[in-house]
This record gives sequence, structure tokens and C-alpha cells, in this order.
Amino acid sequence: CICQDGFYGASCELACTCQNGGICDDGVNGSGTCTCPDGFYGENCQMACACENGASCDDGAMGTGACTCPAGFYGTDCSLSCACQNGALCNDGASGDGSCDCAPDTYGVQCEFTCGCAQGACDDGTMGTGACTCPAGSFGADCSGVCDCQNGASCDDGVNGTGVCTC
Repeated sequence: CICQDGFYGASCELACTCQNGGICDDGVNGSGTCTCPDGFYGENCQMACACENGASCDDGAMGTGACTCPAGFYGTDCSLSCACQNGALCNDGASGDGSCDCAPDTYGVQCEFTCGCAQGACDDGTMGTGACTCPAGSFGADCSGVCDCQNGASCDDGVNGTGVCTC
């Protein structure tokens, strides 16, 4: 027995159910299994992938339709673009939320600000304020002032310091 296209089984009694251009394993020895074209998934290729921005889709008859986002995109369909700046890392991917992990000495929700500390430490990161913490012997909002006290005098140092020496 030779089956017509789209039928399978010992007596060609079973009809293939592939959709969206899926190719059926038909014929007397066929199983009726569908091979889906790119972009479709499900047992009968009945579901279309919804991935955007060049994301790849887990397609095919055994596929789930899950998207794998390219770098810089996130969301289940990869439709959202990361807005991180200044070399920050984005929590991207299909399960990502687009949050940023700031590079050192940058701060702000999108790491959009650069710290201006001449020395010392900066309150950086997405929750940072950009405020400087001056090391001993330096003063000013950006810690650029250097104390020049002599003979054991103490310096009014720190972010709010004036650099005035006290004997």
C-alpha cells in the first residue's frame, strides 16, 4: 500500500494534523510526527513563536516557545531593551528584569551618573548617592583638598571639612 501525501499507518487510514507548513512523517511506515518550520512549535506546529529583537525560539514539535534573548534585551518575549549606561551590566534575558549592576564609580538606577571623588570612596551603585567619603588628610565635597597641617596639628578633614589646622 502506498499512502497519499498527508496520510500514514498500515492502511493509510490516519490523517496528518501538521499545521503552519509542518512536514508530516507520512506513509505506511510513518508515525504522523510533525517537523515544524522555524518559528512554530507544538505537537502539530500549531503555535507561533512570539520572540522579538532577534531572539531565538525553542521551536519544533517538542519545543516550548521559550525565547533566548540577545544581550541587552529582556522579558519573556525579549521585547524590552536594557537602559543601563556607563558600562553597567544589565539583568537581561527572558527571565531578566532589566535592572542594572553599576560599574565602579557610577551610580543611579541606570548607572547614569559618574562619581566625582578626587580620592577616597564613592557611594556608588543603583542605590548610591554619589557622595564621597574622604580618606584622612583630605577634605571637601569631592575630597580634592589636601590638609597641610604641621607640628602635630589636627586638620578639619572629611567631606564637610575646611582644611583648617587646629594646634
